Parts: sequence; structure tokens; C-alpha cells
Amino acid sequence: ESLTPLGYHLAKLPVNVRLGKMLIFGSLFQCLDKALTIAASLSVKSPFVVPSTQQDTSVAKAKHQEFRHERSDFLTFCNVWDAFHSHLEKDNDRGRRFCRSSFLSWNTLIEISDLRKQFLELLCQLGFIRGGQEKKQQLRYKRSDGDPDAWLK
Repeated sequence: ESLTPLGYHLAKLPVNVRLGKMLIFGSLFQCLDKALTIAASLSVKSPFVVPSTQQDTSVAKAKHQEFRHERSDFLTFCNVWDAFHSHLEKDNDRGRRFCRSSFLSWNTLIEISDLRKQFLELLCQLGFIRGGQEKKQQLRYKRSDGDPDAWLK
């Protein structure tokens, strides 16, 4: 049995087939930033934190609604990522404060960040992304160690 051209590339990606398709099509259709975020978000637990007290739960729900996209849970993940990343760009402490005040999991969002990077590196290795270093910088990465370019070196 032979593989289709898409199947050939999917077989080289060590991810779920559906996530692999999303990543490949995201690169082909030039919507890779969102595809990376969605694929990474689907690979980890929810970034939303649910507090134990009823009062805090109401506040958390209200905070979580700020990220809601009315038509797509996937785009809600993208809204969370974009907001988190804009705070993280400034410094880690600001990112952590943002997570606490928005009832988001710092660890989960850092996992998403790391998975985005790994997925991007896989796509570069398969030749779906040209201009490696420049493209990586365009996709707005920052490591949790505070050096935004540490993983590029």
C-alpha cells in the first residue's frame, strides 16, 4: 500500500494525524501562527484555572469570558495565547501576574509555548517553512528563561 504525498509527510511528524494535518495546512495556507497555537493547545490540558471557592469561580468565569471568541473555542485559545504572549514579551513576572489575575495556568501556557516551538522546528525540518531563523522570529517566541532568542542560538 502506498502513501499519498500528504500521508508521506504526516508519517514523518511524531504527532496525532489531525494535528499534523492542521500544522501542514497552516503552513501552506499561511496561517501558521494560529495553527501552531491551536495544535499546541489541543495537546495539553486547558489553560483555564477553576478556583475552589464559589466567589472566585464567578470572578474566574468573568475573566475567562474576556478571551471568548463567539464562534470558535479554537480561536478562544488563540485569544488566550495572544494576551499571554503580549504580557510575557515584557518579562516573566508580568506574564505570571497576568496568569494569576486572569485565572490561567502559567505552566500550561509555557507548555503551549514550548510545543509551538517544537512544532515549528518539525515543519522546518520537513521543508514546509523557508527562511528558518527569520520565520521563527516572526512567529513571536519567548522562552520561559527570559531570553527571547535563547533557543535560536
